[in-house]
Parts: sequence; structure tokens; C-alpha cells
Amino acid sequence: MRQFCYVIVGVVGVLFAVTYKMTAKTTAGSSTKDAAFSAFQRNYLIVYILMVAGDWLQGPYVYALYKHYGFGIADIGTLFIAGFGASMFFGTIAGAGADKLGRRNGCLAYAVIYSMSCMTKHSPNYNVLMLGRLFGGIATSLLFSAFESWMVSEHNRQFGHDPEYSKTALEQTFSRITMCNGLVAVLAGFLGQYAADLGGPVAPFDAAIIFMALGAVAIVAFKWAENYGDDSGSSSIGAQVKVAIGELKTDARILPIIMLQSFFESCMYTFVFMWTPAMEAGFGKAHLPYGLIFACFMTAMMLGSQCFSVCMSYNLSCEQVMFILLCVGAPCMAVPIFTTDTNTLLVAFCVFEAACGMYWPSMGTIKAMNLPSATRATHMNFARVPLNLFVCITLSKIGDMHYSTVFGINCVWLLLGLVALGFVKRTLAAHKASQPDPSGEGDALVAP
Repeated sequence: MRQFCYVIVGVVGVLFAVTYKMTAKTTAGSSTKDAAFSAFQRNYLIVYILMVAGDWLQGPYVYALYKHYGFGIADIGTLFIAGFGASMFFGTIAGAGADKLGRRNGCLAYAVIYSMSCMTKHSPNYNVLMLGRLFGGIATSLLFSAFESWMVSEHNRQFGHDPEYSKTALEQTFSRITMCNGLVAVLAGFLGQYAADLGGPVAPFDAAIIFMALGAVAIVAFKWAENYGDDSGSSSIGAQVKVAIGELKTDARILPIIMLQSFFESCMYTFVFMWTPAMEAGFGKAHLPYGLIFACFMTAMMLGSQCFSVCMSYNLSCEQVMFILLCVGAPCMAVPIFTTDTNTLLVAFCVFEAACGMYWPSMGTIKAMNLPSATRATHMNFARVPLNLFVCITLSKIGDMHYSTVFGINCVWLLLGLVALGFVKRTLAAHKASQPDPSGEGDALVAP
């Protein structure tokens, strides 16, 4: 198994190098040539790397820490469900708060709230750990809304006067975000293991605080300009949510985009929990090389981000890329239903991770170009309501279902994603046809 993992990493690495060389020519002559854009993109990516490193450092050790404190699988499962539940119930308020009170402030709040979550890990008290999961759920909502909302709004302010240039540059930024995410995940795995070896299972959480504090204090607090969804001061956070709900009813584009995101990410988050039992079923009593398998997944995701760039160089739309990755991802999720061979599963799961690498920049660009600027973070967290609901229901039933049944449900999520994509394409085409100005392709390029 180890040898096969090395082969996978090698093959994916070669493919990554080839696709990177293919896309370097297309980007070097356009967006990266602009010094202002390069500086803006570099500044954002540095912050993103530091903040997402704080998230990745924790991931592999949450379960292990709870087990170290002596909690059983049922109690641990309840803690995990609490985190998703908090994201579902409080995420919308957090997103509306970022739109109303400032996206930069939302990014700073992420660092503070997630650091508080990390601090609770020093206590073996179940109630304190539960509080930490609630903090973690709220922080996760901010991570996946406030940062992207700030970046898109600031990008539009600086570069939105040239729609074609702005769209190409935005696509490149989302592609590089995904590539950096995969690279940080691998490096965080090594750093987290080193910290755990030195200071025990709680040490990775302390390291996460350092990274988030560095990004928040050194860059966000002093170098980022604030931007808002609505800076008129005339409405409360509750009113901001009502405005977003009204837009959900009147703008036909928003709901299909939300459901597309919910269906795909429900599959993705469920996969995170289920790939281990699926591969262990065919591996016998020997220990799987979890670190190597994770490295395979992350390099495959990085390859997917480069495949997105290749698709863009051939002038495919984000909706076309989304169709490809959904058609590829669904059969991959069906593989555990028919076989327990670990090598076959590893290949299928790596292909799915590559599809995830294509998904993030595709979905990011679609949202950036079509969600209303004033309520962007709020709508991003609307999408996390059904997503977290789907995941919570699935996790609560995992003990009663065979893993192959769960992967069958994942296939259904992706097929429903194809249906949602059909509505997305239809509503986007109708919106484009209704615009009197051919250059007005969406709300992101020229904020409403």
C-alpha cells in the first residue's frame, strides 16, 4: 500500500507540473503582469495561508484529543454534530454580521473565536469542550464567507473597471487559493505531528493560535481596508438577513447556486468522515498509512486546481467545468459500493479529490459573479444551512448504516448537484439575456 501511495503521489506530481507549465503561459501575459494585482493577490494569499493553516493544524487531532480525554464514540460524535449544528444555526448571523459590520472585522473575529475554541481544548471537561465546538462552528462559517467576501469586494473596487480582465484575474486567484489550500494541508500535517510529538495532543491547537494571530495582527488589522455590504448604518443585522431573504425570493440565480454548493459540499464533508472505514474494510488488521493517503488526496486536489486553470485557458465556462467534475465525482463515490480493494479505492478517492480541486475555484467564481455584493457573506452562509443539516443527519445515522450505503447517499448528492447545475445554467442565461449592457455579466464585476 505504501509503495502504491508513492506511485500515486509521483504520477499526480508529474501531471501537476505539466498542467502548471501549460497555464503559466496563459497567466503570465495577462493578470500576473499587473503589479498592483500581483501585490493584492499575494497579500490575500499570505493571510489565507496563515488562517487556513490554523484550521488544518487542528483537523487531524480533534478526534484523537477527545479520545485522549477518555470520551467514547457516542460522546465524540455528539461533539462533532454540535460543531456542524453551530455553523448551521449561527452561521447566517455571522455572515450577516460580516456584511453589516465589515468583512475585515469578520476576518478578525474568525481569528479570535477560533483561538477561543482552541483554548478550550486544554480542558477535559465535556461542557467546556462542547463550548469549544460551538465556537469552532461559528468560526468555520466566518472562514468560508468573510474572507472570500472581503477579497471579492476589494478585487472589484480595484480592478472591476475592466470586466474581462477582472474575471480572468479572479479565476486565477480562486485557482491559486485551492492550490495553496492543498499545499498548506500537507505541510500542516507534518507540523502538527511535530507539535504533537513535542507537546502532546493539545500542542497542534496552540500552534494554530499562533498562525491565526500572526495573520490577524500582522496583516489584516493594519494592512486591510474595511469593506461592507451595507455601510449606510440604517439597518441591523436582523434587517440584513431580511434583505438577503428578500433577494433570495426575487433573484432567481441565488437559490440554485446555494443548492449546488450544498449538495456538493454535503458529499465532500461526508467523504471526510467515511474514506477511512471504507479503506480499512479491505485492508485487514494492518494499519493504513494515513499520512501518505492524505498526501495523495491533497496533491490530487492541487492537480484539480491546475486542471481548472487549463479549462479556463480553453475558454470553458465555470458551469461547464462544474458539469465535468460532477460527472466524474459521482462514479468515484459509487466505487466503494462494488469493491473493497484499497488500491482501487485510493485511485477513485484521488480522482474525487481532484474534482474537489476543480470545484472550489469554479464555485468561487460563480458566487463572485452572481451573488449580490451587499449581502454576499450572508448568502454564502445561507448555503451552509442545508449543507450542515445534511451532514448532521448523515453523521447521526452513521452507526446504523454500512459505509457503502453512505457512499450511495453521496452519489445521490452529486446527482442532485447536476440537477441544481441545470437550474444554475438556466437562470444565469436568463439573467444575462435580460441585461441591456453586454458587459454587465454579474454583480461581482461591478458591485450593485
